[in-house]
Amino acid sequence: ATRDHPQPFPRPFALTPRRIRVVRPRAKLAFDGEKLKFSSLDPLVEDLLKRPKTDQPAPDIFIEDGEVRLSTPYGLIRASGAQAVLSKGRLMRLDARLAATSLKSGEASARLTGGEVHVRGDGERLAGVLSLAVARAGQGDVDLREADLRARLDDVRYTLEGGAMKVTARGRLRGEAAAFEAGGARVAAPTLDLTFNNLQATSGKTLSGGFDAVGNISARTIASEESTARGVLAQARMRGAAWSTGEGGLRLNAPLTLTATAEGLPLSVGEAPLALSGLKADFAGRVDTAAPTPISGRLNVVANGGFSAADAAKIAAEAPVLGQEEAYRLALQRALTRFRVAAPNLT
Repeated sequence: ATRDHPQPFPRPFALTPRRIRVVRPRAKLAFDGEKLKFSSLDPLVEDLLKRPKTDQPAPDIFIEDGEVRLSTPYGLIRASGAQAVLSKGRLMRLDARLAATSLKSGEASARLTGGEVHVRGDGERLAGVLSLAVARAGQGDVDLREADLRARLDDVRYTLEGGAMKVTARGRLRGEAAAFEAGGARVAAPTLDLTFNNLQATSGKTLSGGFDAVGNISARTIASEESTARGVLAQARMRGAAWSTGEGGLRLNAPLTLTATAEGLPLSVGEAPLALSGLKADFAGRVDTAAPTPISGRLNVVANGGFSAADAAKIAAEAPVLGQEEAYRLALQRALTRFRVAAPNLT
């Protein structure tokens, strides 16, 4: 080779990129309820999936300030400011902001004011946090307002086959809201902290999956037409729960056990107010959001009760037979100011 006649590159010749940096990409994706589609990139994705695996390492990909528009049967999901790193074809990091949107599935709907997603991976598993600000969400007579939810997933493993995804994980869901209503009950300042094991999700004709869950639920008050319970705390457990989405919205079918306590529960007996305190309730039954009665089972309740001294004296004086005898009337009057209530096997 000479200066005027340089040595040509040897053949065959090919470039093998080790690192790719993508700045401000814009992606339009679609999920039709069964498969994830990449729009104009579908032929490229299918070609990559069909290629036989080789020892040639995939390039590291760095995405900066990305934006994604994902259309789904439930509504449009938009993410912006996305930062991501992929190494050897695996997601290692993802950070993005979620825009406000409205989602709907059958009778279920949710209006979100925004959120964030943060994911980290090690090449085998993923872990991430999803935070959502919910303006309002509900289905039927269930209504959730002004909620902040934070879900953490660990040990996330996924497989992608023909555009359908299967996911397994364990996680934790924490949240608080201004109000929640269901079945005529009005819950003020509810909070929840649930731990999930054996969490599974599969995309197909519908989204479906299962889980085991245990955790705490609390509320400042729970009110109905008859009374208002104060300082409510419940421990909940679901084992072998199944969920799915469809034309009717979100369906949950699961065994449920609850142990609940309340600081106070005022009631009325005729015109006399009755104060219950130290209330404890145990529930064992089932939740099926598609059933005519969504929650069914047996309830056991115990509590301390008592009428005011004036009301106790009035009730004792009006009691048949006992109220006519001084000794019996006074004994009944004292008993009515403090007693124990037990109501087993309520359905």
